[in-house]
Amino acid sequence: MSHAQSFDVKLDELLPNITRNIASVFPFSDPTKRALLEPPQLSVVKGTPGVNSFCVRQDNGSKLILMGSGMYPFFHQYTRAAASYFLAKQDGGPRPSELWPAARSAMASTLEWLCVRSPTPSFREFEVTPKQRHVGKAFGDFAYRFTLCHEMAHILCGHVDSASSAVHSVQHGNTDHTALLASHQQEHAADALALELQVKSLLDPSQVETAMASAVYFVHVTGLLDGRLALLATLVDHDHWNISRTHPPALARTFVLMQAAERMVKHGGEELRKTHEALAGLDAEIYHAANVQQEETAAAVGKLLAANASDDPSAELSRAFAVSPLGVLRALEGPVSAEQQRFIETFVATLPPEFQHFRTQTPVERAATLA
Repeated sequence: MSHAQSFDVKLDELLPNITRNIASVFPFSDPTKRALLEPPQLSVVKGTPGVNSFCVRQDNGSKLILMGSGMYPFFHQYTRAAASYFLAKQDGGPRPSELWPAARSAMASTLEWLCVRSPTPSFREFEVTPKQRHVGKAFGDFAYRFTLCHEMAHILCGHVDSASSAVHSVQHGNTDHTALLASHQQEHAADALALELQVKSLLDPSQVETAMASAVYFVHVTGLLDGRLALLATLVDHDHWNISRTHPPALARTFVLMQAAERMVKHGGEELRKTHEALAGLDAEIYHAANVQQEETAAAVGKLLAANASDDPSAELSRAFAVSPLGVLRALEGPVSAEQQRFIETFVATLPPEFQHFRTQTPVERAATLA
């Protein structure tokens, strides 16, 4: 496969092949375990909306792994942005590179789409160099592959053999401390085994370092989904948050991965620690940019509407919405003239359905449904 062709290959279109390759190469000590990850005992599909993955037990006892259709583009948006942060635009140039601010802004905008559980979130494009693109593609692919390994690990650990699993229990409203602890323990076990599946199923030893580090990228990408809730702070009633913490905090998951890495590769744990610390700084900048963009957009749109002009503001609102959807929605909740209200309703009718629905919800309803 040529270098150019490799960028056209999307792993989310090859899920059965990837699953089969992992299962066939991994050195199982118990050969019967391999059958659990092969048809007809396991099927893997893409297509469910969103950026989450999960595994379910079907009526016939087989397992089905569902990979959210937004996962692959979201992971790659993050890893491309990270490449613009860690790699200079040209040799000897500054780091983060000059391309990082635009990449950071795009990530911040995507988080706002994820806040409203958009089934088809917007992934704004941004410029990267060929080298940044190449590195971002590698880390994005391996982070996505680790996600698949994580779900496969749940199967091997027996976590999806009944509806009484710890994660299932918490997802369905059981917030008892014992259930939460059990859920976190299952996730830790799946993370540790997933790293083994990821690394020991590689055919090319030169990929080990990237494959291991990408597990930490996976933790940080999924961690952003928790942090996104802060972007809803002014739009929800905090007393009615309905948050189920089925997964452990990013730091705890990283520690588990560090221990697993150290068992496989000398100094592997230390390398994952460095990756985690570097990504923590990157994440902090994305969160900050998201808050700043929302505040500035809300202020700018509020000022636009306060001008009470007779001109239709739809074009300005559309440009602002591309940067910060929540900033626009915040501003639209303020008082406006009857004429402006007519323009606003026309504009809102052009938005994706999830944002139209969000606008009709009360802060209590948003808190109960969007956590």
